Amino acid sequence: MIRLPRAATLGLATLLTGLASVAQAEPRPPYPFTAEYRLKAGGWPQATIEQRLERQSDGEWSSLMTASASIASGREYGQFHLDEDGDRLIADDFQSRYRLLGFGKDYRFDPEQSKGLPDRQTALIEIGRRLDDPQCRNERTPPCRVDYLDHRQRTRSLEYRVVATPTIDTALGRWPTVQVEARDPRHPDRRFDFYVDPRYPGLMVKVDYYKSEVLDSQMWLTAFTPAAIDAPR
Repeated sequence: MIRLPRAATLGLATLLTGLASVAQAEPRPPYPFTAEYRLKAGGWPQATIEQRLERQSDGEWSSLMTASASIASGREYGQFHLDEDGDRLIADDFQSRYRLLGFGKDYRFDPEQSKGLPDRQTALIEIGRRLDDPQCRNERTPPCRVDYLDHRQRTRSLEYRVVATPTIDTALGRWPTVQVEARDPRHPDRRFDFYVDPRYPGLMVKVDYYKSEVLDSQMWLTAFTPAAIDAPR
């Protein structure tokens, strides 16, 4: 969820907006992994995205995401832990840095001001843990609505629904995914289609972004390495 230049229309900050559900389905456990993506946003040069989810020896988890293009770069780092029941992810820290032509800003998350909401990195993992929530799969009910904090700790919302479970072609072969359709209530003419791996919370296989039903930007998986010996296959 790196934030690339605003004029790029779909920087990684927007593209990788996380989700966090409050439904009652048993959440999936996280697994450590590393992944690499390519991002094509509007008329800007393609960017390389690197993602790493790690479990520390003290039970803390860390999520690092970096983006680099010819004129811009970004970095987001989050830390979280699971509660005693393993049901909820609790954000502990979030740091971000964005640069355009060498200039930019750094941001630091204040957990005391979190309002009980996830930061973007923590929420990105949470979506993969909540794919089985039945309330988000029913077309006859309103979509799920989630709140999260952006890099400035502003509250943002996203409405989403699981719409399909396609197996798609990738540079790494055929890949089973869960398709999540999401919209920002402030911009109903814009839509995200997240194709995520149900086995690895936080891993995205492809993301499409539409404006007025026209494909505007894309991100796709180019490399993936599971770090856990007991990781799902």
